[in-house]
Amino acid sequence: MIGALLLAAAPLSFEGIALGDDAAKIAAAHQGTRTFTALGPAFSWHRRGGGTLMIASDAAGKVVLVDFVPDRGEEDAVALPGAGDFGVLSSRVDLAASIGPPVAACRAQYLFGSCGVYALAGGSELVAQFEGPGDGSLVRATWAEAATILRLRIAPPASP
Repeated sequence: MIGALLLAAAPLSFEGIALGDDAAKIAAAHQGTRTFTALGPAFSWHRRGGGTLMIASDAAGKVVLVDFVPDRGEEDAVALPGAGDFGVLSSRVDLAASIGPPVAACRAQYLFGSCGVYALAGGSELVAQFEGPGDGSLVRATWAEAATILRLRIAPPASP
């Protein structure tokens, strides 16, 4: 219980990256590839523990999105915002037990397996996609402000 309270009070980060961080500093610390997304400049690299991390930034160079895709067969953990070290073989049930149930399902184009949008402190959201409709493992996790998730059309708008 105390651990959960400390985790809730700690600033959110995804593998040590916070929304609003300086994207150029993060990119300089990794060997990777510069690219461009619908949000603006992006940078991706292969994570030491496995999988690929990508950050997208705004015109001011601040991180507005963090995305993670595990490698095929990966078995380690990824530090998800609000959930701490989350095993990539863990399921949506495990994530819901850690941060609460999803507040919305993803749009149809994201429904490979099971995909949900989880509300986090401070107005950000974590989109987590899992293999299969049951207890499949993590396929992708994306973290951004709720407005960014809506802009990317990952989740439908909230009902009035």
